[in-house]
Amino acid sequence: MLAMICTMTETQSDRAFMLELYQQFFRLMFSTARKCHLKQDECEEVVQESLVKLIQKVSLIREMPKPVLASYIVSTTRNTAYDYTGRQTKQNAYAGSLDDESFSACLESDSPPLDNQMEASEQKAQLAAVLDAISRDDRILLEGRYILQYSDEVLSRLLHCKTSSIRMKLTRARRRASKLLGAEGNGVL
Repeated sequence: MLAMICTMTETQSDRAFMLELYQQFFRLMFSTARKCHLKQDECEEVVQESLVKLIQKVSLIREMPKPVLASYIVSTTRNTAYDYTGRQTKQNAYAGSLDDESFSACLESDSPPLDNQMEASEQKAQLAAVLDAISRDDRILLEGRYILQYSDEVLSRLLHCKTSSIRMKLTRARRRASKLLGAEGNGVL
């Protein structure tokens, strides 16, 4: 801790001030972190992070009267502890292990097998390539209906045609896209 203070402060007077501050308020900082239900090593981590924040504001805290300084240190430590516990909670939520119940439940679920998922992914990639090769109107129709879930009315406004003609236009657009894919009988579209 002392080495960190020495390396992070710019002047000798700042070093001396921060060393004195650390020695004077370490127990207060540690007990404040402990009130947030942290373990010993987590409290030490929070005290270090708090000290880094205080070092960055050394010119501000130098001017504070002692009672105000004590409450400022407590607030900084408490907020750092809350931030620390929030980060830990997020990390624990994202870091699941192979022994985790949710992982085994995922394996046992009724989700499609990996082969089917990969096949669907390949089909999506093929469709994306086809969308670049088809006409503007066909792209609007296929994207609008199957990706954006537009109604016939919305599609008719986009294409400036009658609502009743959208179904036939969609059928023709699907056929043209299927021919481009070479999957006429495979039911890709």
